[in-house]
Amino acid sequence: NHWYYGVEGATHYPYNYITNDNVGGERDVRQCLDAIRACIKEHPTKKIILFGCSRGASTVVTCLVSLEKHELSMIKLVIVEAPFDSVPSVLATYNTCTIIQYALEKFSYYNKDQTSPLDAVSDTRFPLDVPIVFITSDADTIVPRTNTMRLVEKLRERDHTTLRHIELKNSHHSYVSMHNKEDSLTYHSAIHDLYNKYCQ
Repeated sequence: NHWYYGVEGATHYPYNYITNDNVGGERDVRQCLDAIRACIKEHPTKKIILFGCSRGASTVVTCLVSLEKHELSMIKLVIVEAPFDSVPSVLATYNTCTIIQYALEKFSYYNKDQTSPLDAVSDTRFPLDVPIVFITSDADTIVPRTNTMRLVEKLRERDHTTLRHIELKNSHHSYVSMHNKEDSLTYHSAIHDLYNKYCQ
């Protein structure tokens, strides 16, 4: 595991250890929901913005189906960078797909039957009126653009009323706001516009 993450360049935080991992599954979603509800309780008059990148983005997308209407009314904007539509789908882009899938199923908390982000956005409980922006980059090889676009297309098909897609060209995974100057300008300009529109 240390070798894999060393090669991939990920840091050795506890959530990266395969024995603690569930890749946006039930444990991640439960922790996210707990944090959102704690925030609402502590700041009942504040406007809330949800943000996630990669696994975190997939967790945020998935947890939206479990929030009550009064909780959703507090959320003014959801920003997700490179969420994957499902674990098997994103693993299919790797040459080591079978090994990683086996390791996840054998040694981690990952459950192949867990609710995926694609399941979530297809669910009738998914809010179609909470502003959400998906951010992708053509240069992302960790979660390819096509993987995220399945979520975007499903929500467009369901007539989501405030969906936005920011498409970048040259930025690497998890660095889209700062990796490339041109992309950074596009990213920050779009996000500031969304803040002004939904969060003032």
